[in-house]
Amino acid sequence: KFVKGTLTINPKTVTLNWENTKLTYNGSEQAPVAVVTPSDLVGSDECEVTVTGAKTNVGTYTAKATELSNKNYKLPAAATTTFEIKALDLTGYDLVVECEPSENPYTGQVNPPTSLTAKFTKSGSDDIVPDSSEYTIALTASPVEAGSYDAKVTLNSNYTNYADTAAASPAGPPPMIISCLCSIIYSPKIMNNEYLF
Repeated sequence: KFVKGTLTINPKTVTLNWENTKLTYNGSEQAPVAVVTPSDLVGSDECEVTVTGAKTNVGTYTAKATELSNKNYKLPAAATTTFEIKALDLTGYDLVVECEPSENPYTGQVNPPTSLTAKFTKSGSDDIVPDSSEYTIALTASPVEAGSYDAKVTLNSNYTNYADTAAASPAGPPPMIISCLCSIIYSPKIMNNEYLF
């Protein structure tokens, strides 16, 4: 006699391998990567892991695996790991200020750029653009005459995100005085029917 029944196939519990648990500050959110142990997968199955807990600033944090892309598998009971974001070593980096607009017409009055932003640059490396909350920046003189003006960059409490800041160009601890190429162009100005420059 045949008796009708129900067969339940439970998902297989996998183990996780955590990668990139030692990170370096780059101004963006970062988190380690969790990978399912290949021997836990059946045949040609694939299974991606979703990780939460990304952080930006220097410190030690906890990341958690929250979801698997393949419903035939499930996460282990212990699905967290500790990770560290270390300070960025600024050796060899230059601190650069960008002005918007980079050129202003001469008006005889104070005519500053509408925005000033700072970034660290290094040949062969990606630029590091600090969050605006990490620093304050201002021109050291009112831009009236044609020329270029220095900008004063002061790193705030998030200064701990950077190591060996004194190695940045120019040398010296914050606040740093750096060249800000905000040129003011002499434009013709008509007065009494004469062009003045």
